[in-house]
Amino acid sequence: MVKFKELLIVILILFFTGAFAQSIRDTDNVSIRFNKAVQLFDSSKFEDAYRIFDDIIAHNVFNSYTTISYIFDGKSLLNVKKYEDGKIVLYKFLEKYPDSKYIDEAKITLAQIFTEQQDFSGAFDVLISLIDTSSSPFYIKYSKTNAEKIAINYLSVSRLKVVYDSLAGKKAKPFDLLLLGKFYLKNDNKKEARNTLSELLKLYPESEEKGEAATLYNNIEANNHLDGSPLIAALLPLNMPANSEDYKTISEILEGIKFAFSEFNNQSDKKVGLLIENTERNKEQIEKLKNDLVKLPMLKA
Repeated sequence: MVKFKELLIVILILFFTGAFAQSIRDTDNVSIRFNKAVQLFDSSKFEDAYRIFDDIIAHNVFNSYTTISYIFDGKSLLNVKKYEDGKIVLYKFLEKYPDSKYIDEAKITLAQIFTEQQDFSGAFDVLISLIDTSSSPFYIKYSKTNAEKIAINYLSVSRLKVVYDSLAGKKAKPFDLLLLGKFYLKNDNKKEARNTLSELLKLYPESEEKGEAATLYNNIEANNHLDGSPLIAALLPLNMPANSEDYKTISEILEGIKFAFSEFNNQSDKKVGLLIENTERNKEQIEKLKNDLVKLPMLKA
């Protein structure tokens, strides 16, 4: 009986030793194949690359190579215009690995596929969801930039309203309202733009969109009440984080400027309009504002 137990122990040791060694060999093999596929991807040989990524996903247990292979697989399929296959791969990844560090990249790739298919509504939905779920400033900025281009050029007011009602997060909802306000302004519907921006400022006073919304709102007010009056422009960096000291300082300066103009206009028959613009602390934006402002005949300073 003792010999049998000893023999069993020896067998188990051999088994696990062999299994461990096999696991190492398998991992090494996956590493070699993955690196080969990445080389093919970098060389724009996407057909060859996605076949290897497909195989790694299908025949290997969970590890770092299988998860990242989903992303490269989706990107490869995007590049060879196999859009539906790419969406299947990426949606499967999102379902299987919701906590992966590659989630943001998967969604960006999905949005690119939808855009290539000219399904702009689908692309917008993916980007807007990323804004709420991502913690990466890079991915959030990328999503906002591209979502705005899509919304202004391809979506409708009704679609933006449907999206707003469906959102639950506190980051995407004010952004969607800002887009809706800009959409109204683009179509010269100043009344609805004013109401939408006012709602944003009331409901989301701590949002990143507050500064730009306030600028647009104040400019609408200035144009409504001081049509034909001389204008003075105030150029300020309004896009700092809402809780930062810089934001508090700029807000105090802006409130002081607005108070001074209000006092002057209340005491004078000759009204002066205040035009507030966001410099974004960006040289290109400042140059653009300069070029736009010099075209305004009513601008005095």
